[in-house]
Amino acid sequence: MSNLDDLHRMRDAAGAAFGHLGILFANAAWPSQTPLEKCNEATCDRIIHINVKGTFFTAQTALPLMREVGSIILNTSWLNQVSAPERAVLSASKAAARSFAHTMSAELLPRRIRPTW
Repeated sequence: MSNLDDLHRMRDAAGAAFGHLGILFANAAWPSQTPLEKCNEATCDRIIHINVKGTFFTAQTALPLMREVGSIILNTSWLNQVSAPERAVLSASKAAARSFAHTMSAELLPRRIRPTW
């Protein structure tokens, strides 16, 4: 989920094999226990790159194959709603996936594709 070329190959392979998708399950995760005072830029970038950008671009890349009345499941975790020590960036990345689902719901309503988290 962290490489656009891989996502395009996945979409092309799925299209060739199935023609369309009824369900997409985007399950990006770079789980990292990162104490606030010790989280460095590289760790933060890695978590955001995989969990946020990976989730978004997986859904975007698959959209041409999604059939009407399809479903996109953006996997989050309990961390998108609660506070957990040493997981500030991870929690924020999972909250972003939840936010994507809400926004995508409005945008994809005409196609009757329902994103959920």
